[in-house]
Parts: sequence; structure tokens; C-alpha cells
Amino acid sequence: MKLYLVRHGQSAANLTHTHSGWSQVPLTEQGERDAARAGEYLRTLHFDRVYSSDLLRAVQTARIALPKREPVQLPVLRERNVGILAGRLFTDCMEEYGEPYLQARASLDFTAYGGENHEMHKARALEFLKMLEADPAESVVAFTHAHFILCCMETVLKTDISHHLLNCANGSVTIFSFNNNCWRLDSYAR
Repeated sequence: MKLYLVRHGQSAANLTHTHSGWSQVPLTEQGERDAARAGEYLRTLHFDRVYSSDLLRAVQTARIALPKREPVQLPVLRERNVGILAGRLFTDCMEEYGEPYLQARASLDFTAYGGENHEMHKARALEFLKMLEADPAESVVAFTHAHFILCCMETVLKTDISHHLLNCANGSVTIFSFNNNCWRLDSYAR
């Protein structure tokens, strides 16, 4: 099986440096162009399954990239839940919460704000990969979020990866393969 994970196009929250989390944030005009660019690549491929996070920015990206295929929306593909920080500017959160907020961002642990920590998010990535392992499909595309892609990479590579070191560009495609009961990372953020 080949798995293509596509990061959504630029969202309004990406543009304004706002926590989006599980909020329904739309794409910007640039985000629509990001989705169209991903679509130029994806339309050359055949997919047995088309999935999307159920968050608006991912659904919009899927519909622009593959307009003839309506994605099956899966909550498991969502970005990390940031709880009460959703919809708030990073700078406002820093002013209000100070050092504990900076530590939460550094450790990817938003449980103090009613959200998820990194292990909870990684568990969702593993759940998705296990679901695919039981699927006879040869080619799957899923429109999702940067941190979800990172969690899939950590699961497949069996190592922690600093989210500060990698740039998963909006509209980029990361490719995995599953053969002989083993996942492999083929290409990152192309």
C-alpha cells in the first residue's frame, strides 16, 4: 500500500499565527493555491480511498485537490486539540499564560488547557495506521495536518522528532508505504 498524507493549504489561522486546533478555520486564497498545487501532483495518481480530517481546512483542501472525489471525513485525522487556546493568537496566549504556555508549546502538551498531549495525538496516528493495515487498498490519500503527519512519522520511524526541526509546508505531500507488515517513510513534504 502507498499512503499519501497531504497537509492542508494555508489557513486563516496559519496566516495570523493563531491556534487552530479543532476549530473550523477556512483556507486563505494562498491556501486554495496550495491545494491546487497538491492536486496537480495527486491527479496523476489513482486512489482506492480518499480520506480527510473533518476540519474545514482539510476538507476544503481535499475538494480543491481532487474535485471529482468526495473525501470520507475521519475525526482521527484531526490536528492536535489545543483546548481553550483554539482561536487565540500565539502572542495573546503568551501574554496571558507566560512560561507555562511556552512550556506547553515546546512539549506539545496542551492538557492544562483542555487539549491533548503529544502521546494522545500519536495514539490517534497509530489508530489510523492500524486501520489502514487491515485495508486491502493499494493506494490511499488523506488530507490532514502538520502535527498529525509528524505523529505518523514518529510512529513509523519509531523515534521522537523535534517538530521545530521539520517544515511541513502547506499543501505538501508525505508518502509512506506498507509492505510485509512494515511501514516505511518514502518521501517527506514534497
